[in-house]
Amino acid sequence: MAAALVELLGDKLLDSSSQQVSTGEELAGAEVVGIYFSAHWCPPCRKFTPQLVETFNTLVEDDKPMKIVFCSADRDEAGFKEYFGEMDGFLAVPWGADHIKATLNRTFKVEGIPSLVLLDGKTGEAYNKDARGDLGEDPMGKAYPWKPPTFEEALGDTFVNGQGDKVDAASVTSKPFALYFSAHSRHRHTTEILLLECVAENARENTCGFHACSRGFSATHMLKRSSFS
Repeated sequence: MAAALVELLGDKLLDSSSQQVSTGEELAGAEVVGIYFSAHWCPPCRKFTPQLVETFNTLVEDDKPMKIVFCSADRDEAGFKEYFGEMDGFLAVPWGADHIKATLNRTFKVEGIPSLVLLDGKTGEAYNKDARGDLGEDPMGKAYPWKPPTFEEALGDTFVNGQGDKVDAASVTSKPFALYFSAHSRHRHTTEILLLECVAENARENTCGFHACSRGFSATHMLKRSSFS
């Protein structure tokens, strides 16, 4: 378990029976540590928490080593205790440890709740700062540990060029290229595309190998754009 997690969360946490426990001992062996920012008074939180608890229990049953630490935004201790009582198996930052909660919110730039941040249990590094949606779409944990795809994985293996032919993505990404996000319905996109075509043509003339990779065009629209992959 990364010492960084103890430094981040403090020496002590609360277990699900509200007893103080050693952070290092409780998180030892955890592959994933989730920091759950939530509050009893928040309706979206009250809706998401049972789903998160169910997913967590599924992971426990499947022997997937994950721990979740509740970072409360409750307005009083009674609300905190009542709400934490609904989170069977979770750990929590102790009530009153405001400096730790403030540091967590600042470190992960939490702007709203509920919010779930996933950390690597070995390094303490955050790898998914918006995991609420991932778990909401995957309650059975089939995509555990919900690591976002790399840039290369997100691009995929193939593109379609301006003639409608499939090309190997590596032949494009091995040279300077740009991603252009647009749609046929956008009124301003024509000027933008003409500008990108000029850039691409100029790059080819100067053997720069520039490609503009579009996302969101219809097949018919793409066929008109020979400068694009």
